Amino acid sequence: MVNYHSSEDGLLPKTIDGQDIVILEVHPNYFNDHHSPIPITVEMLVEELGYNCLNPHEYYYHETAEYGGIKFHEGRFYLCFVSEKSKNEFTFSLICEFTYLHELQNLHYDFTREMLTLKSKA
Repeated sequence: MVNYHSSEDGLLPKTIDGQDIVILEVHPNYFNDHHSPIPITVEMLVEELGYNCLNPHEYYYHETAEYGGIKFHEGRFYLCFVSEKSKNEFTFSLICEFTYLHELQNLHYDFTREMLTLKSKA
């Protein structure tokens, strides 16, 4: 399940199913006409997704995310692995940049096989 802003009722949890695929075959722009991606924010990471902040406004980790966590740098979010750790010092290997909630949800699922849901929608 991924979350999008919807023209129909605000924040809408959406699972793509067979009916959606049929609609998209007939009306290719249907999904984009009625939905838009949700930009990820630091507040969303902590308050809605359950990430913990290790260094203020810099590195965030999730209990189930063995891959490492999220680096927030110069207004951008990066999925990363912690490649070296010592006392409160970390060396990160950046994997990829992401902008939207559904991108993080997909990445998190790929690495953990667990759904990452918003607390307000759980």
